[in-house]
Amino acid sequence: MKKFFSKNSKLLMLNFNPENIQNFDKLTKEFNWMIDPIQSYISMMSDSENEDNNEEKFKIVINDFSFALNVNDKTACLIECNSQNDVVFVPRSFEYDSQEFIITNIGKCAFRDLRYIKNVQFAEDSEIREIGSFAFANSSLESIVIPSHVKVINKGAFFGCRKLKKFELPRDSELEKMGKQVFFDSAVETMNIPSSFIDFNGGFCKKTPYLKNLSISLFNMGLSYLDNKFVIGQSDLGENFAVLLFARRDLGKAIIPSFINQIAPFAFDECKQLKSVIFA
Repeated sequence: MKKFFSKNSKLLMLNFNPENIQNFDKLTKEFNWMIDPIQSYISMMSDSENEDNNEEKFKIVINDFSFALNVNDKTACLIECNSQNDVVFVPRSFEYDSQEFIITNIGKCAFRDLRYIKNVQFAEDSEIREIGSFAFANSSLESIVIPSHVKVINKGAFFGCRKLKKFELPRDSELEKMGKQVFFDSAVETMNIPSSFIDFNGGFCKKTPYLKNLSISLFNMGLSYLDNKFVIGQSDLGENFAVLLFARRDLGKAIIPSFINQIAPFAFDECKQLKSVIFA
């Protein structure tokens, strides 16, 4: 039962024995934490304080961007955007001191709290490989197409993006992992999962009330979208240990297949129309 269902779910029937709940006070506290975005945000930000690489990097400002340069391999991390435009374009590279620096990372909180931004666009040959924690958190972002070479999107990257509806991955996406609460309190409606994708961190779908349409590449060997209702994955415990990772948010009735061994945290979070859950 722990953290499976949203407090707002209209759940009328569930197959469980109330006598199994040993500590009601503890359960209540966990539900209060689950639905409190401010406390969740503060907690995650605190956890990420030590994530930054301590390596010394040379920092520069070019137009509306601030970059941290790695002079050894001629790469750059975009660490801050100060643009007041609604559309922002991130180039593949830029020239500094007669040398080309290739942008390979979007840093932690780089676009956080930007109130004018609606769309971020990237060069077709972008070499960005990673999007940092809370990179676009609490911004007015409405749509984004992730560069194909991005392999990791870290926790809370789109936290609080309440206008973000379009999140798109190209067909040749190399994305492998998403951190926890990537879309917490966002308006994301659709998501496509590429063949390269390996790992959903626990709670990736927490507080995603509008996420109803998912598609998973037929070439993805670790995930499946059962009956267009449930995302099913495998546990670290083995190939035959099936985990229900996500349920589309507009479900009214959920029939859990008998082969499911575990329901992941927040799998049914924000399923406000859910009235019954039956274990087959």
